[in-house]
Amino acid sequence: MSDLEVVQQILGNPETMALSLLSPFTPLESEQRLQQMIDSSEFPALGKMAIIDKQQQRMIGYCGVEQSVLQDHLLYEFGIMMVSDSWGRGLASEAAAQVLDYQVQASKLVKVFALVDQRHKASKKVLQRAGMSFVRESIYENQSVDIYLLNTGSEKQTPR
Repeated sequence: MSDLEVVQQILGNPETMALSLLSPFTPLESEQRLQQMIDSSEFPALGKMAIIDKQQQRMIGYCGVEQSVLQDHLLYEFGIMMVSDSWGRGLASEAAAQVLDYQVQASKLVKVFALVDQRHKASKKVLQRAGMSFVRESIYENQSVDIYLLNTGSEKQTPR
C-alpha cells in the first residue's frame, strides 16, 4: 500500500475522523495533506514522520510536531493519526513518545502543545504516556477540546 493510500485510509475514514477535530477528507484533500506533510518543515527534525508496523512491514500512520499559527503566535503542535486496525496495540504510545522526544531534543523546542477532542480517551492516554500534561479545557473550531502541553523548561524556542 502506498503512503497516499494509507493517508487516505486514515483521513477518509469516518470512524478514524469521528473524534478528530476535522471532517473526513476526500481523496484530493488527502493527497494535498500528504504533500503538505512532505513540504511542511523548513527545520529538518520537525514535521510528520511515518509510523511503520515492523511486524507487518507497512506504514500504519504518522505523527510529529508541526509549526502552527494560532492568534498570530507561532506554536509547535504535536499530532498523531493511525489506521483503525492498528489501534489498541500500544503502537501509538510508542511512536508518540519516541518521535516527540527526538523532535523536541533535535529542534531544541521548549513547549509543544496538542489539542484533543474531550471524548477521545485513548488519545489523551497516548499524549500522557508521551510526557504531555493536561493544561485546560477549551473550545477550538466550535468543538470541546483538551489542551495538552510538553514543557521542557528550557528558555529557547526557535528550532535550529
